[in-house]
Amino acid sequence: MCWQKRRINKRREYLSKYRDYAVKEFTKSQESFDKVLLTLASGALGISISFTDNIIDIDTSKSLFVLFLAWFFWGSSLFVLLLSHSNSVKAWNKTIDQVDFDTLPEKNENPGEPYNSRVGTCNSLGLFLFMLGLVSFFIYLSINFYLR
Repeated sequence: MCWQKRRINKRREYLSKYRDYAVKEFTKSQESFDKVLLTLASGALGISISFTDNIIDIDTSKSLFVLFLAWFFWGSSLFVLLLSHSNSVKAWNKTIDQVDFDTLPEKNENPGEPYNSRVGTCNSLGLFLFMLGLVSFFIYLSINFYLR
């Protein structure tokens, strides 16, 4: 009987530490995502607007649809990254609830599912869309610099 109480107390202690860790990571995740999102949005759009405003005359530029495509990809990337952030928040909240109610999944499953797997998918898609935006913007720049 005594060994069972020690085992239960160790599990409670472990869950308490894990909960503290989950809360700390949840907070860090939100803070870092906000910084990355701000940098991504302002950097990509700011640079593209600066180029089209100061370096390339938008009235005489060629292949404007490629520029609009780059902006579409960047906007889509931001949207997908916002979905990722939303799923990350839900995953950490679910993980904290699982710790609080002692319903953590077995070893083969991750806490916070299905939101955790959605975060990875959204992050990969967001990066892919951002890269497509960069490629589109560089194509637009190349067309307009070489055709001058």
